[in-house]
Order: sequence, then C-alpha cells, then structure tokens
Amino acid sequence: MTNTQSGGEDKRPPYPGTPSTEEEHLHTDRDVARRELGETIDALARRADLPTRSQQAAHTYMVKAQDGAATLARSVRRGRESGMQWVLLGLLAAAAALASVLGLVRLRLRRRRSNRYSRR
Repeated sequence: MTNTQSGGEDKRPPYPGTPSTEEEHLHTDRDVARRELGETIDALARRADLPTRSQQAAHTYMVKAQDGAATLARSVRRGRESGMQWVLLGLLAAAAALASVLGLVRLRLRRRRSNRYSRR
C-alpha cells in the first residue's frame, strides 16, 4: 500500500540509499550492469588464457613430484639399513619423473590444440 494523495503521486520520502528520481534509478541500473559486464569479461579472459593455465598446471605437477621425492629421501635417510627403503625410493623417483613427463606432455598437447584452432 502506498501513501498517495488525490493526485495519485507517492509523497513518501525515498528510503536511504535508494534513488529518488527515475533518472537516478536508470543511472544506478546502468552502473550495476557495467560492473556485472566487467566481471563477466574478466572471468572469460581468465578462462581463455590457456598458456598461463597450462604453465600453472605443469608447475603444480612438478611441485607435487618434488615434494614426494623429498619426503621419500627423508624417510630413506632415517632408515638406510633397510633394503626395502631403496626399492621405495626408486619407485617414488620413477613416479615423480612420470608425473613431470605427463605434465609436460599435457602442456604441449594443449599448446598444439590452441595453436591449431587459432590458425583457422
């Protein structure tokens, strides 16, 4: 229910922070639309930056592999007399190398795919 007089016009003061005129209301809508559009463009630009995303993924794989190798090396230093430790060290080193290679292969495949589509 609105507080109207005989002229049919609402005479209540606007709520704090709300536009008081139609022009201010349109300006507010425009500003909100601009902000949302800018956020959408930024999100799309981040998703389209494949080289950076691929490099970040390869870096992540490499760091995980190095952390695993360092952990295994520490455990081997603690128990050198056990022959099983050397087997585990070899397996972890192989897994770290495999993770690094897979990360690099994935990076190269993504670059090839992105180059193939950008030439068209």
